[in-house]
Amino acid sequence: MERDLINYQIENLGTNDFFKVTYINQDVKNKPEFKKWYENITEVINKENLENDRGLLTIGFCMKCMSYTICSIMDYSYCFVICNKCKKTFCVGCLQDNNSCFNIADTTICLKGFMKIFYLRIIYRRSDYERTKICFQIMHIFFCLFMTPLYLGFLSNLLGLYVHPNKNRRDDINKDHLLYQSIYSIARGFLMFPYIILFFPFMVILLLPGIFSYRYYLYIYNAYVTALFPGPSKLKNVGNN
Repeated sequence: MERDLINYQIENLGTNDFFKVTYINQDVKNKPEFKKWYENITEVINKENLENDRGLLTIGFCMKCMSYTICSIMDYSYCFVICNKCKKTFCVGCLQDNNSCFNIADTTICLKGFMKIFYLRIIYRRSDYERTKICFQIMHIFFCLFMTPLYLGFLSNLLGLYVHPNKNRRDDINKDHLLYQSIYSIARGFLMFPYIILFFPFMVILLLPGIFSYRYYLYIYNAYVTALFPGPSKLKNVGNN
């Protein structure tokens, strides 16, 4: 019965930057103490992410600290973060450790972690590119209207080739075959060609609000960029924020 009682601890009271639990998989998300901590830390993180032009912070569960902690998203990784408390690197989605046997932070992907980091990079406009120009935006609009199915087919297949490896096998990732895998993914993308007409009206609806809100359009633009080229830089238009 004692194990069912969740022992809440908020240590390091000077900053309240982590929330410690007593055992792994302890369900604290519906408890008032955790909700209050989570809301406070989310507000702090949101302010930091909005004010800074590089890097992103998020909340993750660190197995080493046995705590929910503030984590820094690795600049060019799809799903790995660094615990700001103990500096451990792990996948924010499945909590898999980036240990010395598998240097996987920049080469493999967890779908859950990818979607979480992808969402954060969209709303805070982070990608590998800091600037954009009108000519790129015109190309992007054309690409959205006519090439989105091919892009999604290519992207989904490419990401599927780089899932986290089985810990009992070290041959799951073969960088020597990157070129062949990319060519194969492009070929798979072209199989989506018949869906261009089907996607067209949806893409028109998606892009239409961008006529009235340039900020909205930048979110769409950034989503296409950061899905394939993740990075820490805040996307800006030349001369604008």
